[in-house]
Amino acid sequence: MNSKVVIKAREEAEAIRKSAAAEGKQILAFADLNADRRSTLVEALDKLLADIGTRLDQVRSQIRDNSVDRLKGIAGEFGIDALFGALRQVDTVVETAIDLRSLATDAAAEMKTDGKIESIVGEMQTLNPKAVANLFARMSEAGVIPAIPAPKAEDSEFSVVLVGYGPNKINCIKAVREITGLGLKEAKDLVDAAGSDKTLAAGLTRAEAERIIEKFAEFGATVEIAKAAAAAAA
Repeated sequence: MNSKVVIKAREEAEAIRKSAAAEGKQILAFADLNADRRSTLVEALDKLLADIGTRLDQVRSQIRDNSVDRLKGIAGEFGIDALFGALRQVDTVVETAIDLRSLATDAAAEMKTDGKIESIVGEMQTLNPKAVANLFARMSEAGVIPAIPAPKAEDSEFSVVLVGYGPNKINCIKAVREITGLGLKEAKDLVDAAGSDKTLAAGLTRAEAERIIEKFAEFGATVEIAKAAAAAAA
């Protein structure tokens, strides 16, 4: 038999013997501990493994979020279709077992959602405050968003009245339509009745009422804040 083969076989046998001896020594060392210390040691290792698992989950989550954000930026520059076309040319599964193609799919979904959100926000900007409040109330009722606490009575007892439309009647009519949702004729009638304490909007918080006053003041119209009860009586 070849001497080199014999030597290698002896070395492997010796390594196995030493490994078995070390394993036996370790088993005996653990067995020599009393029951409480064995239990404590095992619990310590279990806790360590659990902590490692938690940290790994956190790191994976951070890597995923960062990668998706970067892919969204790449897709924004080159386009979604070009991104997925390029992914066919590269190995998307890296050593960390993160599938880049899967992350790109997540990025595309998030970009679609972001676009919907921007569209919704744009539409909301065209609504008057009362319509926005109604929208949020309905979303709350449908369970889409958390329930919105009812405002305190003292914070929602205000109304605003148009005292004078100022030097720019057309701008005033436009603002009235925006605030009230009235048609052109109804808004014009309300503006023509300026000074007769016609209520422009009611059920407002003081902050909402003050924002309306500031808006009308920009083109010289005069709006005053009043208690809702007083306006209703008028």
